[in-house]
Amino acid sequence: MKKTAFAAALAIAMLGSAQAQNTNSDVPEKQTRFFLQMGFTGGGDKIATIHYTDGSKGDVTFGSLIQLGAGVDYRINETYSVQASINDHLSSEGADNGSVRFTRFPLEVLGYYKVSPQWRIGAGARFVMGPNLKSRGAASGMGNGDFDNTVGGIVEAEYAFGRNIGLKLRYVAEKYKVSGTSFTSSGNHVGLIGAYYF
Repeated sequence: MKKTAFAAALAIAMLGSAQAQNTNSDVPEKQTRFFLQMGFTGGGDKIATIHYTDGSKGDVTFGSLIQLGAGVDYRINETYSVQASINDHLSSEGADNGSVRFTRFPLEVLGYYKVSPQWRIGAGARFVMGPNLKSRGAASGMGNGDFDNTVGGIVEAEYAFGRNIGLKLRYVAEKYKVSGTSFTSSGNHVGLIGAYYF
């Protein structure tokens, strides 16, 4: 929980600092922009539940929790643009005596349609590489293992706070399969992601 709170504070600070920067509307918009993004996701089937000594508990799911990424955004014209990014998506719960972590590395490619000066909507694909579950210590009974790489779909809307800041609301549909089996689990999730464009 402390890690989640720290990540949330970091994201808010990043967005606030970037929003404070002065932007000049007379300067033409760049055709190619690099960006960093960070956000929170939730959803998907439950992998494990961690019970803490204070009576609280936390779930690790296939669709949560923190996503970090970097990529490039290319503006085709005033209406259409495409974006590609590589990301680290992590779901984790634990304490000093044990933890459960589900990690994966999604490559995302989206196309966008600009519906107003501030809003654009997008859709695309998410190629998830190296999904892996690790548990240790007191939580080691939750299991360890690899999942097959998978492909999912994304739909999202992004609101622009000036030229440098974007806030994305998204829905992702994807499934995970344990390597060597036919058993699948839902990784469907929603996310709220902040992006800073250079």
